[in-house]
Amino acid sequence: MSVNTKIPAQFEKMIEGLTATKKGNGTSRRDFLKGSGVLMVSFSMAGLAEANALSSKSANGSAAATQALGPYLNPGPDPRQLDSWVAILPDGTAMFYSGKTDNGQGLEIAFRQLMADELDLAFRQTRMIMGDTALTCDQNGMSASSALQRAGLPLRRACAEARRVLLDLAAAKFSVPVGDLTVSQGLVSVKADSSKKATYQELIAGRKFNTTLTWNGTYGNGLDVSGVAKVKTNQELQITGQSIPREDIPLIATGRFTFAMDVKVPGMLHARSVKPPVAGAKLISIDDSTVKSLPGFVQVVNAGNYVAVVAEREEQAIRAAELLKTEWEKPSKAAFPTSDDLYDYVKRTPPLSNPNPNQTGNVDAAFAAAAQVVEAEYHQCFTSHASFTPGCAVADPRNGQMTVWSGDQKAYAQRRGIAALLNMPLEQVRVIWVMGPGSYGRNDAGDIGLETAFIASKVGRPVRLQSMRHEGIAWDPKGAGGVMKIKGALDAQGNLTALDQESIWATANNQVDNAPNTPLETLIGQMMGLRYPSLRLGNAGNPPQNYDIPNKRSRVKQVPIGLDAESPIRAANLRAPQALQTAFASESFIDELAFAAKADPLEFRLRHRPATGTNARARGIAALKAAAEAFGWEPRIGHKPLGAGPIVTGRGIGARNGGRNGAVSVQIAEVEVNIETGYVRVKRWVIAYDTGLVVNPEGLRNVLQGQTLMAASRVMSEEVTFDTEKVTSVDWITYPIATHLDAPDRFDIVFVNGDLNPNRGDLPHYEGGEESTGDPGPAIANAIFDATGVRLRRVPMTPARVLAGLKALQG
Repeated sequence: MSVNTKIPAQFEKMIEGLTATKKGNGTSRRDFLKGSGVLMVSFSMAGLAEANALSSKSANGSAAATQALGPYLNPGPDPRQLDSWVAILPDGTAMFYSGKTDNGQGLEIAFRQLMADELDLAFRQTRMIMGDTALTCDQNGMSASSALQRAGLPLRRACAEARRVLLDLAAAKFSVPVGDLTVSQGLVSVKADSSKKATYQELIAGRKFNTTLTWNGTYGNGLDVSGVAKVKTNQELQITGQSIPREDIPLIATGRFTFAMDVKVPGMLHARSVKPPVAGAKLISIDDSTVKSLPGFVQVVNAGNYVAVVAEREEQAIRAAELLKTEWEKPSKAAFPTSDDLYDYVKRTPPLSNPNPNQTGNVDAAFAAAAQVVEAEYHQCFTSHASFTPGCAVADPRNGQMTVWSGDQKAYAQRRGIAALLNMPLEQVRVIWVMGPGSYGRNDAGDIGLETAFIASKVGRPVRLQSMRHEGIAWDPKGAGGVMKIKGALDAQGNLTALDQESIWATANNQVDNAPNTPLETLIGQMMGLRYPSLRLGNAGNPPQNYDIPNKRSRVKQVPIGLDAESPIRAANLRAPQALQTAFASESFIDELAFAAKADPLEFRLRHRPATGTNARARGIAALKAAAEAFGWEPRIGHKPLGAGPIVTGRGIGARNGGRNGAVSVQIAEVEVNIETGYVRVKRWVIAYDTGLVVNPEGLRNVLQGQTLMAASRVMSEEVTFDTEKVTSVDWITYPIATHLDAPDRFDIVFVNGDLNPNRGDLPHYEGGEESTGDPGPAIANAIFDATGVRLRRVPMTPARVLAGLKALQG
């Protein structure tokens, strides 16, 4: 079987949009592409690269960008129509529609609580559809733990408007003013004559609302609508603030819940992809004679370096993928540095971005006058999403439409990517979000959705594709690694007078953004030969500077890491991008400064926090005090004397307090350290969290607990290891994650000024989860130092590194 090196037919129209940009040697881009078999994409306004850039702006609320997307953005239902958001069903329940997705946080329950309150319905009278591109408006799916914050108010406004229309219908029916009506659990009655009553379904009588809302013209996170009616004040909400349990938990616990990997379609085939043996390899030949005679074998699908096998049953596809004979040509040079060399590599590699530093005050003068200067360097490894189940999707190409069931958290972005990959009109592509094994940024679900659709388009039948475990960890997009250098100046009184920060991240690539908007950002697209014309910069940053420091300077550099495409080392969004990495450094360093200043770590933080104001920085003081009180913090200067062991204990603070989307978080960890084995276990977590209006207290507690355990796993156990050819951490042995044995004895969670506190007025609901991502790492590192005197500046903080630190202390 010959290798298909031609540009696939579905890209012919895309090629017409290529510019004649020249390469450095004078060869035209088109001539170069013909010779290399690689499609370098540099589209005009109608092209994919521009569409991707514009869709990113659209997701952040740019109406102009949304309009410019043209054929690459079909919003689905009309946001201006009330019927796009809510419907009263014949059984009396209300169906709500949202373009957000619930990846296990309990978001659906919280949305239904808010909307039931606005409609005066009981919670049991509500239902919800989320993330179906044919039925919901484009609200950008899950994004930055901000679904309630960004989408909650538009949904509440739609329901308030629906209530107004229904009450108007009742007023007309009973010939009374609206003010003479009362409503409870969807039953409208006349206050003076309770015999005059009608249910919502009787009033709407199976019709549509046919009511127009005011829309801000934006899709994605910034989409907003409003009607004539006003939403209720926080004090009027009754269902909001209750801990209504999730309805999916009993089904999940008993194995009856339908996840994305459980979706089945009649006549469905099964597929497995065949990855290259090393990164950057070029496919030379395929010998399908090794699989043609296998039971159930259907077809080999090939385009460029992309290879997949299709069979009638899943085990048959797995076997065919194992036996298919392929020949690959290794690249002439190393694909990337080794993971052991990562930190030296990023420091010696010329950056693609080296902007002028952000500076306040006279930093150099402050350091020159300092009584004491403290310096430290922190190392952050690459981490995998390591979703508990590898990526899986089902695609059905029948009836002139491509329908894809996917666990990707951004259904609309995946729809755009599929339409572009297959050169299909958007209206012929439907993505139906089905809960997957988690995502929290960009895991392999984005890649798998496009792969499955491509395979289905080739075989003409429904196809289910699932990655294998080793592929899910090795080839998924990764959380970025890098180096942070920090220097601080203390005066004679121990006050922090200057801070100088430099971050260097291996995030410049030709790889992925935060959503599969185009094939260029997916593994299959790159293996088929699609490229951006140049490397792009990823998510990179320094920690928020939320301390009162008169002289500050920060610089962020980005370097490429090996291959610019088709690489398993792809920097992408992973749960509060860069927050975990930067907070580990910045909040560990605050403790190092407190130690140098001979100050208690809590007192040092409070001393350098702004004391007035209502923003997230000032609200951090209340969170610090609340966490300390809940923990029972006792002031102490320096670390505890190392005990005889084998178990010693310590406490540490993590207080990134970035004010991410308005939220504030502080965490205190109490750890046990076995000084004989180096094993560290957090025995107690205290979390103080300010998220404004708390819609579902128990749901938020669950999110914070899960987020804390996830972040702790990343800083204590997880590290993507690789040699110069491939990822070597490919399973739960080589890429260990936290287990039940690592769980703490207790969580103490305090909502700071949360719930329905009348002293806060009508606070909105801020984000719930990501702001706490950065706290566990430094809290654990600071607690280890408190218990042992060992300062760890590299994650993961493994037992071996703890023992090495103890040995170094002992001389």
